[in-house]
Amino acid sequence: MSKPSAKTAWDVRTIVDAELGGELSQSSGHGINLRRCLIEPRKVMCQNTFPKLKGGKPLELWIVLEETPGTSDGYLIVFDEETHQFGLAAWTDSTPVFLGFYGTFLSTLECM
Repeated sequence: MSKPSAKTAWDVRTIVDAELGGELSQSSGHGINLRRCLIEPRKVMCQNTFPKLKGGKPLELWIVLEETPGTSDGYLIVFDEETHQFGLAAWTDSTPVFLGFYGTFLSTLECM
C-alpha cells in the first residue's frame, strides 16, 4: 500500500498528528516541548550536504518543528514528501542545512 501524498501544509500536519496520536506531552532527551515547537508546516529550500542525494542539489523540504520557533537558530525537523521521511536540519544564517533522514517523526525527535 502506498503512502498518501503530502501536497499541502494540512497534509503534512496530518501525518505528524497521526504519528503523535494527539499526545503533545512527549518530549525528546533534548527537552523539546511539542506544544511550543511544532509549527504550521512550511516549505523551505535546504542546503544538501550529501553529494549522492539528488546529486547534491538543494532539497525542498517541509519544516514541521523548530527548536526555537520564530528564530533562525537551532535544530529543525523536516519532512520530505517524496520519500515520506522525516529528518533533521539546522539553521546557518537564513538557510537550513539538511543533516540526514531518521525515518519517522518520533525517531527524528529522539535524535535531536
